[in-house]
Amino acid sequence: MHRLKEKGGNKIATQAIIFRDGKVLCGLRNYTKDKYKVISVWTCPGGRCDDGETIEQALQRETEEEVGLNDLKIEKFLGEVSGVYKDDKVLVYRCSSNQEPRLMEPEKFTEWKWFNPEEIPENYINEEVKRLIKLENMITLAISRMSSAYTSYLLWKWIESARNTNEAGVERADHFVSVISKYGFVFNSILRGCFYVFVIDLCLFFDKQDPSLNLKKIIKLLEPSEEQLKEINEIIDSQQTNIEYLKDIRDKTVAHLDLDVDRNGLNRIIFKDTEELFDAVQKILNLVTKTFNRSSWLWDTVEDEARHKMSWLIENLERGEIKRLEDI
Repeated sequence: MHRLKEKGGNKIATQAIIFRDGKVLCGLRNYTKDKYKVISVWTCPGGRCDDGETIEQALQRETEEEVGLNDLKIEKFLGEVSGVYKDDKVLVYRCSSNQEPRLMEPEKFTEWKWFNPEEIPENYINEEVKRLIKLENMITLAISRMSSAYTSYLLWKWIESARNTNEAGVERADHFVSVISKYGFVFNSILRGCFYVFVIDLCLFFDKQDPSLNLKKIIKLLEPSEEQLKEINEIIDSQQTNIEYLKDIRDKTVAHLDLDVDRNGLNRIIFKDTEELFDAVQKILNLVTKTFNRSSWLWDTVEDEARHKMSWLIENLERGEIKRLEDI
């Protein structure tokens, strides 16, 4: 996993975002003037790497020292953000644990609590980490709601957005397939980008423009009520600037699949000026997916449609032109 075995150094800190039942573990940290400044802020378990310590060791040590968890499972890398001190970097990982957190350092922390990601207090110590948590939760919710049909759609849409009828478009799509087949560790970043493509297409549909035929069929099956449609349109109207920004990002996404692209640069592109759009996106997804939850037959219909659109990728896999997607 990304950089876990590297030795961190005193300019590298770690943060464990521990999820359980859709909630995140946060502690109220009381800083003093000699440590930072007199302030109480919420944070997740973590801290600086000691000399000679790997990033993985630092994550496990800090989590055990702060909340008494010694069974930490590091699941995936979420991103690298700036620390509170100049030139510091914080490596953020999604984690899990089956143990109950304990207040191990009462001189530093007041309490540990589980929060819904949308309800993490405003005085969280690092706004960039807070955004990572919120984005990770949204992706998890979206995938769980739409299951395999949704994931298939995301993958297909990403490929389809690059694969035009001209030779250059096919070449870009082939490059994309090659990247995800050989380098599974970038799949999470790809999925984040696809998530925004899906949301943009939803916005385009309700804005009466011309989205993909596949999405038209899906939305037609959903048959949102007039009340739902009105609410969605109001949300979209309030987010036009951000939607235009993300449309521009969508048009440039294929270029950012190059493995030489800095992951932090990609995250900054996604996050820039879209904070308030997160809530709008969640509301749209809540409205649209209600019909899925009520109508089980829609799952099969949409999955068949997504599978049909994925046939091009499947054919390539069967012909052995690319490796199996082992890391996905």
